[in-house]
Amino acid sequence: MTPEVVIEELLNRIDERFKYLFLAIGAVLALLLIKKLTTEWLRAYRLILRFRRGLRTGGHWSAALLLAQLMVTDRKLFSEEKLTLLRRARILCEHEIFDPRPVYSWPLAPNDEKSDDPNFEPETGNTGAMLAYARYRDDLKAWQKRMRNRMRPEGNWTIPAETPAELNGVMDAIGHYFDCLGSIGLEGSASDRFICPIEVKTGFITPLHLVTGLLVQFGESWDKILRSFDTNSYAAGHYGQVDSGSMNVRQIQLFSYFCWLSWGPSIPVCGCRNWDSTFGVVQFGYGDENNSIEVIGSREEIGASLAALLARQESQERARHNDGEREVLKMPHGGMAAPAKAIGQLRLSRSLGAKSEREVDRLPPAALASWCGEQDQRPLLFISDVVPTNVVEEETQTQDIRRGEILADPQVAGSRYYSAYLWTAFVLLEADGEGEWAPVSELRTGKPSWRDLFVYFEHGNLADTETCKFGKRQLARKAIAGLCEALVLDPQMAERNRFAFACAIDESGCGFELAHPEWGGGKRIRAWLHEALTERACWDEMARRIIQDELIRFDFFNGMELGHPYSSCNFPKIIAAHYEEMGA
Repeated sequence: MTPEVVIEELLNRIDERFKYLFLAIGAVLALLLIKKLTTEWLRAYRLILRFRRGLRTGGHWSAALLLAQLMVTDRKLFSEEKLTLLRRARILCEHEIFDPRPVYSWPLAPNDEKSDDPNFEPETGNTGAMLAYARYRDDLKAWQKRMRNRMRPEGNWTIPAETPAELNGVMDAIGHYFDCLGSIGLEGSASDRFICPIEVKTGFITPLHLVTGLLVQFGESWDKILRSFDTNSYAAGHYGQVDSGSMNVRQIQLFSYFCWLSWGPSIPVCGCRNWDSTFGVVQFGYGDENNSIEVIGSREEIGASLAALLARQESQERARHNDGEREVLKMPHGGMAAPAKAIGQLRLSRSLGAKSEREVDRLPPAALASWCGEQDQRPLLFISDVVPTNVVEEETQTQDIRRGEILADPQVAGSRYYSAYLWTAFVLLEADGEGEWAPVSELRTGKPSWRDLFVYFEHGNLADTETCKFGKRQLARKAIAGLCEALVLDPQMAERNRFAFACAIDESGCGFELAHPEWGGGKRIRAWLHEALTERACWDEMARRIIQDELIRFDFFNGMELGHPYSSCNFPKIIAAHYEEMGA
């Protein structure tokens, strides 16, 4: 065999080996592509499809088209960095919750802004349909432009919201989004929080905690409340609060408690162990406490933010009273809320219930009792977090991660309105047979119960000093008048029972000072109650008897080292037990 033939045969063999090598490389790349397609790409497609189907804003075609757009515009599609295809799909879905994709509709829905326009009436037929479709196309183009700006890799992904009420308004869509994340196999921190930060532009901050409320799940909760009310009305005698001849008082007490609970009360953030944690909690609402969310962050950061808001509030009060001739002294804040804005990472309260105790031990136990109980789901805005960073010499290091902040609202108007229930609670006592008094349920069942609570409340404005003061005074007069009327309605109660002051919206009653006492709204409700009782005793014989025979005990729960079970700090546990009892 000649050398030329040998060389040619060798070259053929090399070509054959390269061909197989290239085929092998191609097969590996194909497998990698298939793996990518069946994992991240497929997950992103399923997320978009299920999310839009649930909101009725699209189907297979819109999901496929959107995925193709993301694949073309994603400059880091194959990287393992933060900007993955699935991550971008999540960012888009989160924005769509607050700015949904327009949907063509004909005839127009009754709540459409053009439904009263004669040009869009169903009788116009094709003309109205064409106008509606043209408007839909314009809305869709404008929406797509907004989304392109938000989805740029170098863009600002922050979701704007005007008020905290806007988050409550889209709770169904938020819950649907988290359900979709779980349905595509995401778990843990990847599935229980937003990727995009949310900036709420205006609202009111107050160091309160919304224990419960029915406005979020209004329709489905009322039936349970009413059934529980009826059951407890008939079963009142078993608990000894009233005898068979005193059902009127029992009905009044039941209605007052159920009404207060149903519309959502807030309790003060205290300095006791129920609130002692690495993280602090404040309420952030707009208009009313039931339009509120809760902001969570490191206690130091929360304290610093509240101090800055308070200083701004006091300076504004001084400016308001400054007439230019006399020096205005520092004026302490007499309200309980201040205008602010906030930015943070959204989570839902019930997601915390799935965490281990170690994962949530930095959160206040009192707040966890209501977040993880049977009460309504609610949005939580985390402005900071504590996460493990690494393990060195068998010790876990942690690092504070800042997710957002609370800031003063520079655009706040002069008139301020943030309503909430100002409330105070008394506990019904009975003689224990040994010359002492004790809560009725503890004597009858051996444990505290909501059935012992006589609650009085008054809608008040926490954001204005004078209105807050007025509301407290009215509440005190109402509570004293109510107790006097109850004793008149059932004369035997004056011999058989006593009323013990338990707590109020500005006093936890557990023996500890509030975590932020300067936000208590001036003179406390306890002091207003004393004043109202003395005032009424000038003309009401029953009020005079209350003072003489100490039918209202303001000192009953005082001086207890670990507080008492009817303090506001224990309300989340008491209310959670009530919700469990009535199957809420």
